[in-house]
Amino acid sequence: MADFITEGEIKELLKSVCPPAAPSPEFKDQLLQDLTHRVGSATRPRWSQPRLLVPIAATLISAAIGYGIWLGQAVQTTLVP
Repeated sequence: MADFITEGEIKELLKSVCPPAAPSPEFKDQLLQDLTHRVGSATRPRWSQPRLLVPIAATLISAAIGYGIWLGQAVQTTLVP
């Protein structure tokens, strides 16, 4: 039980088995482009995306038309004696 392996010894064993490798410049560039694209798309509000804008606009227009029809009927019934 006296021969515990320390963290430093484990690191040295791992380095001897799997030496660290440096990433290629192409990999770094591609990773930077991917991250930049993801961060740019994440900062835009969800409602400003075109595929969501059309259904939102259609829903608002339908709600306004429905409210106008309901309001017209409600006013008509109060004006008719």
